Amino acid sequence: KQNPRGFVPEETDEDRELLQELNRLLLERSAMLAAACLAAAVESRELPAGSRVCICADGTTFARNPLLRPRTDFWLSELLQPSGVRAFFYQVSDATLLGTAYAALLP
Repeated sequence: KQNPRGFVPEETDEDRELLQELNRLLLERSAMLAAACLAAAVESRELPAGSRVCICADGTTFARNPLLRPRTDFWLSELLQPSGVRAFFYQVSDATLLGTAYAALLP
């Protein structure tokens, strides 16, 4: 059966559930990989236990996806827990522009 969106067959509830689960798994993996990279960068600083690190997170997907930020935060906390360092995300409008401008001013 053809649907109004073109030549794609009509989707079923089972199709939607499968795609939602696939999306959830991909976002979980993305969060884990991002957290691993961020944790490696934080740990390379060799900060003392109890230190707090602010990570500027830029991007619409990170800001608006209901799963990505909380899962990235979870995995980052898990990975940093042995070092005693805590990280938190901060969002700034035009962060890329401001960071580039600041970097250009550095000696």
